[in-house]
Amino acid sequence: MASITNFSASSSDRGWGWWRRWWAPRGASAAAVENQDLRIDSDELRISARAISGWNTARATGVLNSDIEYTGKAVRINTYAQGRNAYSIGMDGSDLSVLGNDNKLVDINATSRVFGYDPAWGLRNSSLSTQGGNDVISIKADAGILGGRFVNSPIIATGLESSEVNTGAGNDVLSLQSIARGRNTATANGATDSSIKLGSGNDTLFINASATGSGGWWGGGKVDAYGALNTEIKTGSGDDSVVINASASNRGGWWWGGGGYSEAVGLGNNSSINTGDGNDSIQITARAVGRTTNAWAMRDSNINTGSGDDAVTLNAFTNSTSYDPAYGASNSSIKLGSGNDSLFIN
Repeated sequence: MASITNFSASSSDRGWGWWRRWWAPRGASAAAVENQDLRIDSDELRISARAISGWNTARATGVLNSDIEYTGKAVRINTYAQGRNAYSIGMDGSDLSVLGNDNKLVDINATSRVFGYDPAWGLRNSSLSTQGGNDVISIKADAGILGGRFVNSPIIATGLESSEVNTGAGNDVLSLQSIARGRNTATANGATDSSIKLGSGNDTLFINASATGSGGWWGGGKVDAYGALNTEIKTGSGDDSVVINASASNRGGWWWGGGGYSEAVGLGNNSSINTGDGNDSIQITARAVGRTTNAWAMRDSNINTGSGDDAVTLNAFTNSTSYDPAYGASNSSIKLGSGNDSLFIN
């Protein structure tokens, strides 16, 4: 029989009357693992935190300021925050080391819903590492408005911020998803100021940053999607695949044609991709839709595919009613190394 270790925390202030919430606000805060140094050997590790505030700030954190060594097969971290302002963070200021050379599964989901400011992070100021084996890691940050409320505050979702993921050797899969659904302001970041190292093996990296704005009655605002900013990506030797999608849509509202500004960047701000030796594939797509738009597949960044038969595809698309430039690569470098290589820029 499989053994399971559970850590959970929940907090809510919704049981108070509205008058008490107004005159004596306290909010809700929940951290499942906080200020701990742990070694866990069970087959599965489950961590969950849930915080709900009727009118104030809610904070839900799975792992906070802690170090965890884990030798089992699967880790699942789920956080949910709901309130006027909601902060949902899978890991914050923490290190998770998944030990052993068997195949591992790590699944991290951070969700926030608000009628005010609404950030969600998968990992912030944290590190996640695995060793040998064919590991699968999924990290998702999902930020949005609660129940269709009229919210003009920033909605922000970030998969990795100032963090590191290192999967070691093996045929590993890493998926980063950031989804931000707002009104006038929404930002989705796949990875910012971070490091991704997948080690040797036939590895797959998928980054998806999707931001949408409804615009409200008047339109306007700013919606941004960034795949990787100031982030180092190394996939090691092997036949590796890297796919980065950044999509920003700001087409809501009806006044003056509706919509607002949207910007999408696939790889930007001094980011780099190095795939090492092997037959590697890199596909980066940036798509921006709005009244005015900008899209860059690559901006101020570098790609180096090493030796092997490599393929690099850069796509940049815009759709607007006004100014709408699209750039395949701007102020960037692409080195394909020896081998039968192909480069497509659309």
